[in-house]
Amino acid sequence: MVIAPVVPIVYDAWQGRVDLDVSDRSKRGWYFLWALMCYATAYAAYYVGECHVMAVLSAAYFTVTLGVMLATLRYKVSVHAAGAAGPSTALVYMYGWTAAPVVLVWGAIVWSRVKLRQHTARQGMVGLFLGAAITALTYLWLFQ
Repeated sequence: MVIAPVVPIVYDAWQGRVDLDVSDRSKRGWYFLWALMCYATAYAAYYVGECHVMAVLSAAYFTVTLGVMLATLRYKVSVHAAGAAGPSTALVYMYGWTAAPVVLVWGAIVWSRVKLRQHTARQGMVGLFLGAAITALTYLWLFQ
């Protein structure tokens, strides 16, 4: 669920077709679709294996990726920020406020994306919002 979705990006970067951030948004579609297929496959495997906790996490990865992909069609969104906000929101949902310190990482990620001139602070915040909100909604819907 973590390595497979980024393999095509790493390979294409190695071949010189994209940079590791896939900065050219017009090239992101295929990578998003690949990631969606990976997360759907993970969901199916965990569902069949009756591992509900991981099935819901896979569903959250899928819905966040879909949401970010759709948002990216019109607006530049920090995938890194969404990718951090999603799993950390899942941790807080599952373990309560004891897991809340993981949210501190969000600021460092947005700061680094701005510092690297890959995003504005607003684009980072939009990524955080999408990752956290979509994950929370997915958990509210599926985790019983």
